[in-house]
Amino acid sequence: MRRAWLLVLACVLTAALAWLAVLQTRWIDKVSEAEGEAARRAMNVAARQFVEEVARELAGAALSFQGATPEPASLVRRLQEWAGSARDPRLIHAVYVADEAGALRRLEGMWNGFSPGPPPGGRPSAAADGLRTRPTLVPALRPPLEGTLTAIVVQLREGGVLIAELDRDYLVRRFFPEIARRNAEFDMAVVERGAIIWRSRPDWPRFSDDGVELSMPLAMMRRRSRESEPAREEMLPRLLIRRHGAPIKEAVAASRRNNLAVSFAILGLLGGSFVLLAVLARRAERLRVQQLEFVAGITHELNTPLAALTAAGENMVDGIVTDKPQIARYGEAIVKESRRLTDLVAQVLEFAGLQSSRRKQRAEAVDVARVIDDAIGACRWLADERGVNIEPDVAADLPSVEGDAAALRSAVQNLVANAVRHGGDGKWVGVHASRAGEQVVVRVEDRGPGIGARDLPHLFEPFYRGRNAARGSGLGLAIVKRVAAAHGGTIDVERRRERGVAFVLRLPAGLQHA
Repeated sequence: MRRAWLLVLACVLTAALAWLAVLQTRWIDKVSEAEGEAARRAMNVAARQFVEEVARELAGAALSFQGATPEPASLVRRLQEWAGSARDPRLIHAVYVADEAGALRRLEGMWNGFSPGPPPGGRPSAAADGLRTRPTLVPALRPPLEGTLTAIVVQLREGGVLIAELDRDYLVRRFFPEIARRNAEFDMAVVERGAIIWRSRPDWPRFSDDGVELSMPLAMMRRRSRESEPAREEMLPRLLIRRHGAPIKEAVAASRRNNLAVSFAILGLLGGSFVLLAVLARRAERLRVQQLEFVAGITHELNTPLAALTAAGENMVDGIVTDKPQIARYGEAIVKESRRLTDLVAQVLEFAGLQSSRRKQRAEAVDVARVIDDAIGACRWLADERGVNIEPDVAADLPSVEGDAAALRSAVQNLVANAVRHGGDGKWVGVHASRAGEQVVVRVEDRGPGIGARDLPHLFEPFYRGRNAARGSGLGLAIVKRVAAAHGGTIDVERRRERGVAFVLRLPAGLQHA
């Protein structure tokens, strides 16, 4: 029932995470769309500010001359008024007046009076030259205000047209950069009839449609008719603009990917936390069961020698045992059960000591042959009880190891006792010690029934007892593994195909360990 509820809970949590991932993805899509819209709005606002500021300067200059007459005095007065309020009088480079016949007169020095045509030896401006060579264009300029980045054209009150030629060098070097500096997050450029006349970055654009995200007509004009709009639109200079760095579409996509990565990383952490909690809960449950089994097993193991000792003592006290042979047998039983009880208590205490972080292994040169001999001697009574022959085989050139002699003796004793208890059916246990390179190898093997495949992964877990183990605390092999690790060594198990099993303890020969 508990497993069923855990499975249901896992399914619910998985579904909740999946639904949360879907909601998170939708939310990130909406956020990315909003980011893109905000960036495009900001770009549009920046472009409009640029265009409007240029148009405002051109319109201000044009409106200063609107309603003026062709007389020099009127034009000079209007020019002085405009220069006093203009952002920079250098915007206008020259002023011309064209009559209905197309004849041009230049405002000499912009203050003194008229002279016909451009100055002697000077190059005529594009606006002036165009009107001089094409007089039929003048009657077509009927709107009261018209302008480009080349010139401002104003219809005068008593006939004729005023052409205020703009200073292109001032526009490119001062005017445009000052406006663009207020929107540094965008790259801007101005093109006229396909030619790039100014750009805020030296490497962009390389041509008129090089990665442009927004294009907008730069100079504002009034047009005669709808038929003339496409042609005039084509002739107008345009502002090209893009986001500095990656384009808006790519920047939004990158931001979306980053948001998705962070969101799914968080969801992954949540899912991993659920899995970790489930694993820890499962492990805690397994540990609880093992501890319960340990308590039950250790209680049984303690009760057996205690019951034997109690029975023997009561029989001797009650006078049931009187002759010397019986007393000797009872004494032998008391000693045997006392040893079993002592070994069991010592094993439990040793495991508890290994678990404590305050316990430190002593570092000294340890004679491995002496350790094996002492371990076999401690297990001799158990082997005699079960009729098992323990056969030692220790190499003569066996080097010493650095470590704690008592801990190593306990590890070997546990391996030998484990082989006698669980492999004693073969009536033989072999203990071999040899040198292999920079290691000392202790091999304890038996000819018993062996170990089941299901028990192998859990052999060295505390409190674990094999399915075929009738007795034991489940601590012996766990103690061996911890002692081996503390000495920089390893413990492995080798299964035989026919019968028996071998445990191989490898320790570094004469090496210091942490």
